[in-house]
Amino acid sequence: MLPALRRGGGWMFRRLAQPTLPDIADTQCGFKFFDGPLVRAIVSSCRIDGFAFDVDLLARLSREGRAIIEVPVAWSDVPGSTFSARTDGLRSMADLLRIALSR
Repeated sequence: MLPALRRGGGWMFRRLAQPTLPDIADTQCGFKFFDGPLVRAIVSSCRIDGFAFDVDLLARLSREGRAIIEVPVAWSDVPGSTFSARTDGLRSMADLLRIALSR
């Protein structure tokens, strides 16, 4: 089971990402598949290089009217994550604000 800080931080991140990507249930799932030429054209305009990079990318795709399709997967959290709720969490929340303000 995930520690309470990480669970709470994940909940907060999803809530803060929702206004930017209201139709996306899980921006942080590690599985992402893209059309190569499309994502190469979009990624050059991305400005976030931390754990919220995928919200930046998805937001830019959405703003361009590109279809984003979510496919559910079974996920199990395992020990050994490189994400630190204290240090990376604060930066990720700030990055979400930067993404929202860049609209």
